Amino acid sequence: MSEGLLDSGYVGPAAVIAGSVLEEHLRKLAAKLALTLKNDRGRDISAETLGVDLRKAGAITEVQRKRVVAWYAIRNEAAHNVEHSIDRVDVERMIDGVRGFVARHPA
Repeated sequence: MSEGLLDSGYVGPAAVIAGSVLEEHLRKLAAKLALTLKNDRGRDISAETLGVDLRKAGAITEVQRKRVVAWYAIRNEAAHNVEHSIDRVDVERMIDGVRGFVARHPA
């Protein structure tokens, strides 16, 4: 879906969809490892916190965690209508990166 949006010129929405896929996969991976998914208030923990927890659990490397943070930053920029700061090439790389991450780290 992200690629279709990107091909149609919708760079921001493509980044948001790819970021949503990434966040959902992080949650599934964390659940598989029985990691905490909610904070003290019962709210979902952030994607960044999930990345840290997955790193501590040995599920991903520090380099992979940093990539996740960078991809999620692109998603957040796009979600908050800062499309002028979103580069099409970065979103293409993000989509490919998220696809590879999901394939290498099944949940």
